[in-house]
Amino acid sequence: MSKTSVVQPTTNQVTAQPTLSDQQLLHLCQAYGSQAKLWKQKFLGLLPEVERRRLYLQKGCSSIFEFAAKLGGVSREQVQRVLQLNEKFQSTPQLQKALV
Repeated sequence: MSKTSVVQPTTNQVTAQPTLSDQQLLHLCQAYGSQAKLWKQKFLGLLPEVERRRLYLQKGCSSIFEFAAKLGGVSREQVQRVLQLNEKFQSTPQLQKALV
């Protein structure tokens, strides 16, 4: 396999970045960045259920905030926002489903 080939962002292989063209490198940055955003949103969507089940205690965390910071690298403010929206959307199942 040539070092100049670009690996698709869904694989776990490492690309030899010094051999990439500027355009290829920017493409990978965009692809990985958009995937990172998607996975962060998915992680945040799980937090209301983690909080409800108190699963953070099983990971040795004292709070959902510590759990989210350690596992997902998200801030206290982001967690608060998600939990508040979840509470607000309790009476609107469609909005709550969209959040999760």
